[in-house]
Parts: sequence; structure tokens; C-alpha cells
Amino acid sequence: MQYVRLSVNEEKQPLLQVRNLKKYFPIIKGFFNRVTGHIHAVDGVSFELHEGGASGWWE
Repeated sequence: MQYVRLSVNEEKQPLLQVRNLKKYFPIIKGFFNRVTGHIHAVDGVSFELHEGGASGWWE
């Protein structure tokens, strides 16, 4: 994965700061609706958004 930061002013506090974001969805199966696993939609993503800046990532 590649992270690119464009036109960021490091002196100001970020408008949004996210660290180690994780989002899992349960896999539910069977007659009793038991959770048998999880789908990892996002796992360990971190980023900052600064005023007047742009950012993005590619895999």
C-alpha cells in the first residue's frame, strides 16, 4: 500500500485525525443465527485531514 500526502501544512492541527481504525462485520449462519466469523472491512487504517490539503492511498 502506498500513502501520498499533498500540500499539507504541518504547523496546524489536523481537522480530522484517525488512528488504527477497524471495522468488522459479523458472519451469521445457521438456524440459531450464530456468529461464525467476521469480515474485516477496514483493519488498522490511520490518516489525518488538514485544512486546504488532500490525501489518498492506493494499493
